[in-house]
Amino acid sequence: MTKIDNASGLENRGRLAALGLYAFLASTAGMLVCELLELAGMVDLDLFEPALLAGLVSAVYLINLPIIIGCIILVAMWLYRAHASLREMGYETEVSPGWAVGWYFIPLAHLVMPYKSMKDLWNTSFSETGDFSSSAPSAINFWWGCWIVSNMVNWQSTRLSLSENAAEYELSLVLGAVGSAISIAAAYFLIGLIRDITRAQTDGLAAQEVFA
Repeated sequence: MTKIDNASGLENRGRLAALGLYAFLASTAGMLVCELLELAGMVDLDLFEPALLAGLVSAVYLINLPIIIGCIILVAMWLYRAHASLREMGYETEVSPGWAVGWYFIPLAHLVMPYKSMKDLWNTSFSETGDFSSSAPSAINFWWGCWIVSNMVNWQSTRLSLSENAAEYELSLVLGAVGSAISIAAAYFLIGLIRDITRAQTDGLAAQEVFA
């Protein structure tokens, strides 16, 4: 496989990851609207009233999970390819392509290592220092902060939503709305990171192919 093929593959995965994130943005925005409608008392899912609006809200809730799963898969594919492309260009990253994805699923480590991996990916893609102590672009900090906070808030919202206590269920809606808003911000920053890292790497791969 030539460097141009690698660049094309990375660009394709970058576009797919961005499309997945845009779908996530749309579905999460829909979730936010639904949570606000429930909080305002405009829809009651327990009584399924009003029927049309309750049906639409239920549909939004149902499609959200498969969209999230699809988005995770597409972003993971891009993340793996981005790390692999650096190694094919001759750069050594601190995290292997497999672990760049795997750290997201390791308890406790998932709170730190994905951030370090993304920072390393950015630094190496732009041929900067790979030292974890170096300053990361603000977009990485904002993305990771929003990601961590949204996960914590959404987890609490899900836990409370299972309660039969009306006050706790209402609190779950409040937390769900806050979590949805922060998740939208996290996705926005991640789209920018994917775009910039992909562009930096494809330019580098193309240059290597020309001067090889």
